[in-house]
Amino acid sequence: MKKTVPFELFGANQYLMFDMIRLSLLEKSMGTSILRLMTTQDVGVDFVLRALPIAMQQHEFNKPINFWAERIEQYLDNGGDIKDIAVPLIRAILATGIMGSKVRDATISELEKAAVKSADGENSKNEQGTATKKTPSKRSKNGLSGPSQSPTDL
Repeated sequence: MKKTVPFELFGANQYLMFDMIRLSLLEKSMGTSILRLMTTQDVGVDFVLRALPIAMQQHEFNKPINFWAERIEQYLDNGGDIKDIAVPLIRAILATGIMGSKVRDATISELEKAAVKSADGENSKNEQGTATKKTPSKRSKNGLSGPSQSPTDL
């Protein structure tokens, strides 16, 4: 059940990871179930501030919420978007299989395609000496690629 999602906004070679214990911690912290969280898609600042420390425990264990708030604020001040943090957190939750194997497999497939695309971009950069311009993918209202679907529709 332990799947990882690359997440290098705050450091190289970092990733987000949830398992049953971490999902339980998130539910307790949020005061709601993962199912409700995913179906309502209520993933704002509170969600990010509570989920990020849990998903990043393997890198930054027991850091206070102020540590994460400062990092997020700095990222936003430098032109980042809260969705750049929220969407990978959602993907990390979905990758656990908590919403079913169909959703998990679709999420993992999407992550693998993104990794291949990223590796191809790096190879292109290394071969040409410059990076090729990446065009942003269209995102649906829930931040996942493709047509507008809720996580349970995948």
